[in-house]
Amino acid sequence: ILTALAFIRPEIGYCQGMNFTAGALINFIDNEEKCFWLFLSFIDNIEMNFLYLKNMPDYSIRVYQLNAFIKEYFPELATHFKKNQINPDVFFSKWILTIFSNYLPFEVLYKVWDVFIFDKWKAIFKFSLLILNSMKDKLITMDLITFSKFIKENKNNSNFINFDEFSKHYKDYKITNRQLNELSTDFFIDQVQSKIEAADSEW
Repeated sequence: ILTALAFIRPEIGYCQGMNFTAGALINFIDNEEKCFWLFLSFIDNIEMNFLYLKNMPDYSIRVYQLNAFIKEYFPELATHFKKNQINPDVFFSKWILTIFSNYLPFEVLYKVWDVFIFDKWKAIFKFSLLILNSMKDKLITMDLITFSKFIKENKNNSNFINFDEFSKHYKDYKITNRQLNELSTDFFIDQVQSKIEAADSEW
């Protein structure tokens, strides 16, 4: 599956995390050709292509957007992260690069993917917030070292998640395409501002 994807999309080749998604697909569908076409539709139709390109140009934007939603919905947790120099990138990279296939148990993952195919990136952020909400009481007590150990040793700590209970709160998080576009613009404005203010700036 991955060899075929690299052949048809040579500008992407292989990106870290794609193996987990392909593995989850083949486990569910058990047909390599169908898995190939479905994975290709993820890349082309759900805006995953810029996430998988060299240097992952979209990745920093997605982390920036997630940080904004954490500040909006979990301000106390966002303050704790900032105080302890905890970057959501530590866990978010595993979630989005694999579309949760390196985190959620299969019986939950495939239901999440049903929503992901329909809601695209809005679903990624909403489910990320749902997962964070499920463990925020633990996270808010952790310093950077404890947090890093927790993430490393508990990558499958989502086994307790019941999708039906989980999805009841899906609509609690109001995320729109307009918000995502505005945050993307804010990201680039912040990047330019930081370059202007840098000590070695030539601007």
